[in-house]
Amino acid sequence: PKYGVDFTDENLPQEVNLQHAFSRTKGCYIGQEVICKIESFAHVNKHLTGFILEDGKLPPAGAKIFSGGKEAGVLTRAVLSPTLGKPIAFGYVRDKAREEGADLSAAEIRWEGGSAKAREKPGAFVS
Repeated sequence: PKYGVDFTDENLPQEVNLQHAFSRTKGCYIGQEVICKIESFAHVNKHLTGFILEDGKLPPAGAKIFSGGKEAGVLTRAVLSPTLGKPIAFGYVRDKAREEGADLSAAEIRWEGGSAKAREKPGAFVS
């Protein structure tokens, strides 16, 4: 994920899967209370998710992520992976969509004038 594109200071670290980037044991720091409250009492409503696009098309930022005909989230960006030889993308998927059974192994990305089949890519993209 790229700062300023896939996430900003408006995102919570848990939304971007950056739990490894902050301490749960260090003394006071700015934002610690919010982070600890989320982990102790609540959850975030969306998570940054990686996708591999199967159709070779590059959707624009803001394209919608669908699963089972229902909107599940929004894409932040897509790029061509030279290693995989096909497009990869990041997007935020709502936790509610996952709770409702969203199958992201058979997702669809839709935008004005196009669509592409996609599947969730667990873990990091590595070149």
